[in-house]
Amino acid sequence: TKFYMSPRFEYSRRVISERIAELGALPVPFGCTVRYAVKANPHPEILKMMNDGGVHFDASSEFEAQALLSAGFAGAHISLSSQQCAQNLTELLDAGVLFVATSFKQLETFLATANRPDKVGIRINPAMGSGHNNRTNTGGVNSSFGIWYEYGEKVRAMTAAAGVTIDRLHIHIGSGADPYVWGQVMEQALDIAREYPDVTSLNIGGGYKVHRYGEEVEANMTDIFKTFSEKLLAFKEETGRALHIEIEPGTYFIAHAG
Repeated sequence: TKFYMSPRFEYSRRVISERIAELGALPVPFGCTVRYAVKANPHPEILKMMNDGGVHFDASSEFEAQALLSAGFAGAHISLSSQQCAQNLTELLDAGVLFVATSFKQLETFLATANRPDKVGIRINPAMGSGHNNRTNTGGVNSSFGIWYEYGEKVRAMTAAAGVTIDRLHIHIGSGADPYVWGQVMEQALDIAREYPDVTSLNIGGGYKVHRYGEEVEANMTDIFKTFSEKLLAFKEETGRALHIEIEPGTYFIAHAG
């Protein structure tokens, strides 16, 4: 038996593969892009498994985005959504990385970048969150993530003046397991999407609760996606718009594999 010095971390390829298969098979009416939140665990072998399994990536910093590109992953499969604007934004855009503005400053920087595309994603902070504590809550008045939802008119004016279309909308609320709560956030996300007529893709984020100990309840993704599908179909019937959705699990992918 080979001896390894402590500490040592091991991850099960089987469990990760099962999660990839599970999330890739979730039924939605108008398609779903599953992104791995790289910050959960950036080990090269885990990233390769995700890429080989058809999973795209969510980068929370310019460094994560650059590391993914350096590993040979397609820029078009990488979405950058960071609190600090990338210092190498020009290079990332040249590589095809999808940019999500999470503040007015980031949006201004993007609009002023010479090689920017004519489409952009916007992260909006809704008026609710459901994290199990204030450190996992990524929506609501206590969150620093995203542009406050009431400033939508200003956002649309800025992009319209620059000839840029907002085609991707990100709305994240944090950690949770209750399908009813996820249904509420989808309803609120769709209410916001009504104000952005050119949006074709709605990213509902991550934060899908995993069971760690005791009486904690793990998110049932099948039930959550059933709720999502009902809301998306009703939105299509009402507005004629068939929205593609995206999710960004991180912990949900790997917690039980470690």
